[in-house]
Amino acid sequence: MKKLTFIYVLVALLLTTVQGRAQSTYKSGVYAGALLGYSRMHVDFTNTYSSPPGQVPRYDRQTFAASQGNITGGLLLGYRYLIGSFLLGFDCDLSLYNSNVREGITIPFAIPSIFSGTLQRHYSATPSAVLGILFSEKWHGFFKLGLGVSKFTVSVVNELGGSQTTFSRTETVIGFVPAIGIEYAATDSISVLGTLSYEWYKKVERTVGPEILADGAGTGLNIVEKIRARPQILNIKVGVIFKV
Repeated sequence: MKKLTFIYVLVALLLTTVQGRAQSTYKSGVYAGALLGYSRMHVDFTNTYSSPPGQVPRYDRQTFAASQGNITGGLLLGYRYLIGSFLLGFDCDLSLYNSNVREGITIPFAIPSIFSGTLQRHYSATPSAVLGILFSEKWHGFFKLGLGVSKFTVSVVNELGGSQTTFSRTETVIGFVPAIGIEYAATDSISVLGTLSYEWYKKVERTVGPEILADGAGTGLNIVEKIRARPQILNIKVGVIFKV
């Protein structure tokens, strides 16, 4: 009985010590800041098309992939609650992007046309639940599980004859965004942090009819019926937050 009492007292003292040290630089409350980093978008394209008139009707499918990296920046706003050596909370990352992934489409028919598929990302808002643990008075590691709300534009471009005819569709889609990060408390009110996240989104698609060859390239063949683009994005960001 005495041993159990001693263990309980020792654990209580350790928790109190950790909490006391943590509260000198970490506390419950609102935080806000700015992030800057690198974002690399990988896109899996799927292109479906039909054979031209005069041939045996058939359905064909083509897949291809492309990637591009860009600088990204945004704002971070959140709230967290300190419980012992743990931090529980939520935040929202608002970011702007200039990602534009483009790849040529090979048409398997004898038609003198050049096509390309493009997916452009404009911005995203990512609300997340956050679970963190204090390693020391200054260091804090965390895991985030979020839903990305992002705006994309998927396009099919006909580049025949040096001119470009674009058929686009813009859509806002929701994705799954896990992330890990680490924070260093420089002072009671200022911290420096770094995050690594990965985003998965559903397919964005654009259906195109015979008008894609309406510029005199031929007989208005129904070549590109539908293009689908599924984006996956890797983000590495660093930033500064201010703790209220």
